Amino acid sequence: MVACYLSQRPVFRIDKQRLPTRVFTVVATRYMPYLGTNDLPMRKIFPVLLLLLLAVTTGFAQSRKKTGHPSGVPPAGDKESLLAILYQQRAAEYAALCLQAYSLAKRKVDEALAHPVLTKENLPLAVITDLDETALDNSANEVHQYLGDSLYDPHEFNRWVQSKQADTVPGSVAFFRYVDSLSTHGPRKIDIYYISNRDDSLVGATIDNMKQLRFPQCDSTHFKFKTTTSSKESRRQEVLQDHQVVVLLGDNLTDFDAHFDGYRQSPDDRKKQVYNLKDKWGDLYVVLPNADYGDWESYLYYEYRLQHNGVPPSDLNYIEQQRKTLLKAPAKAF
Repeated sequence: MVACYLSQRPVFRIDKQRLPTRVFTVVATRYMPYLGTNDLPMRKIFPVLLLLLLAVTTGFAQSRKKTGHPSGVPPAGDKESLLAILYQQRAAEYAALCLQAYSLAKRKVDEALAHPVLTKENLPLAVITDLDETALDNSANEVHQYLGDSLYDPHEFNRWVQSKQADTVPGSVAFFRYVDSLSTHGPRKIDIYYISNRDDSLVGATIDNMKQLRFPQCDSTHFKFKTTTSSKESRRQEVLQDHQVVVLLGDNLTDFDAHFDGYRQSPDDRKKQVYNLKDKWGDLYVVLPNADYGDWESYLYYEYRLQHNGVPPSDLNYIEQQRKTLLKAPAKAF
């Protein structure tokens, strides 16, 4: 429904779904008697044409609104998103990978406590973790977008966060509660820092959500959200000033190292950097699976982003062609 406000007149409402039918009904009722005669004055032709034009354009606009895309064509990524969402929500393999990641992180914590020689300068220990798709599962919001045939919208995601409906990634709560328990049942306290690119205004809603899910250390001092930059390096450095970080957890390479910040790297450059850091994966750095979204996809359009100041493409035809050119097929026929 669209509300129309006219000066000094009462508000009236137009039902956009039924408007085309009503317009044709009005035209047929009022002007049908004139058809086949010469009695239709020229001055009455214009309103007739205007009403018909309004009905047609409104009907076309409604056909577009149902999908949010021209001609009712769904976005090219729908099938890909559906499989990724189902993988996250239904695949036992996904749960196994998450549990494996948190098992590695727990082993790293235990090693740091068992071998104090690994620590330096008696600094307090800390664990740094990303939130979305690392500790918190937002796949229900991905389903909401899929069913609504909509693409990612930061404002919509903020509303999702404020609804406090995120779930837990398998193994996350158990791991963080174990880390927190070391302050009372173990040799020393380990601080947990939740570093996320959620907007800083969402800290309160996130804390409420995570308290409901029984995450520990849910106070504002342990949350470092985005303020001015997407890079997490400065926030990591804040923790490193007075802590020794035992392990970092994330689903995106930018959750771990500043080498992956920015958009001026090709996919091959990023992969090369991963190999340069090979001794850290599964040790200081623990990666969790995320098939639905991440920086990796935007780097597929590396050349386009270089030419457009880091902005990724929106042309679906270009995106599809670029994806196809990057596929690696068998070298020989078989």
